[in-house]
Amino acid sequence: MSLEAKIDNLSAVIEKLISVLESNAVTPTVKETPAPAVKEEPKPAVVAAPAAPQVAPAPAPTQMPTPPVFEPVTPPEVAEVMAEQAKKAPFDTAKGLVDYVMGAYREMGPAKGQGIQKVLVLAGYQNINDVKPEHYYEVWTGIEKLRTA
Repeated sequence: MSLEAKIDNLSAVIEKLISVLESNAVTPTVKETPAPAVKEEPKPAVVAAPAAPQVAPAPAPTQMPTPPVFEPVTPPEVAEVMAEQAKKAPFDTAKGLVDYVMGAYREMGPAKGQGIQKVLVLAGYQNINDVKPEHYYEVWTGIEKLRTA
């Protein structure tokens, strides 16, 4: 028997089965069973509970405290330097510096005036014309110390 013949036979058998199933189709019926009767148990008598102790109401929630603010602490030496640098020299230009130094030299004389060069060297300079504005106060205070010594 060829393969095509087998397929034809199987198709015919399947069609026959389908028709038999359709003709014998039975709708299932659901048999309902009555729910079991529930027996109610007698309710216990209500007995008054003893009086509850008086409890103070819970306190209202409080707000979180504000966090502390910490200010930076500077060592006394640094604070002194910062305070000195916050001050300003009585001049703010290179010409003002030169005029001040020349006036101080004339006032102190050559013997004491030689100390001005030491003040410049301590500030990091060899020549008065090289002094930067941020070091004017340092030079000024150094010269003032020479004047009062």
